[in-house]
Amino acid sequence: MAASTLAGDVPVIDVPAAPAARPRVVLIGAALAVAGIVVAFGALIGMYVSARAHAKGDWFPAGSIPLTPANMALFTLLLSVPLVHWAGQAVRANDRVNTWVSIGVTCLLGVAFINASTYIWSNSHLGVDKTPGLMLYTVTGAHVALIGLGILFLLIIGLRTLGDANVRNDGELMSAMILYWDVLVAIFAVLWYSIYVTK
Repeated sequence: MAASTLAGDVPVIDVPAAPAARPRVVLIGAALAVAGIVVAFGALIGMYVSARAHAKGDWFPAGSIPLTPANMALFTLLLSVPLVHWAGQAVRANDRVNTWVSIGVTCLLGVAFINASTYIWSNSHLGVDKTPGLMLYTVTGAHVALIGLGILFLLIIGLRTLGDANVRNDGELMSAMILYWDVLVAIFAVLWYSIYVTK
C-alpha cells in the first residue's frame, strides 16, 4: 500500500524501513590492532626474559636502573586509566567541556610517563652495543612510541569534538581509544615487573 486517505483527506504514507545499523568498524579494527600489539609485546618480553636468563654475570650494572622512576611511570599510567574512561563517559553524555578536560589531563599524564621513561634511559648509561641495553631500549622504546601514538589519537579526538555539533558522534572512536589505552597500561604493568622489579 503506497498511500491511503483518512476521513480528513490526510495522506498516510508507508514509513520506509530504517537503514541497517552500521558495523562498529573502528572498534573492531582497534581490537585487531591491540591483539597484534599484545602478541608483539609477548614476543619482546619473552626474548628479553630469555636473554636475561642466559646472561653470564649481572644483567644490569648495580644501580643503573633505579626503581623509583619506574614506579612513578607505572602509577602515572594507572592514574590515567580513570581519566580516559571519564573522557569516554563525557563523549557519550555529549559533554564537550569534560571531554576536553579529561583528554587534556590524560595527554599530560602520557607525556609525564614518557618523561619518566626517558629519565630512566638517560640515567642508566647503558649502550646499545651490549645486549642488556639493546633489549631495554627496544622493549621500553616500543612501548613509549605506542603511548606517543595514543596521545596523538587523543588529541585528534579532542580536535574532532571542536568542530562537531554532537560530541556523541565520536563515541565509537573514543571506545577504541579506551581499549587501546587500557591495553597499553596493562602491558606496562608487565614490563614494570619483568624489567624494573626483577632486573
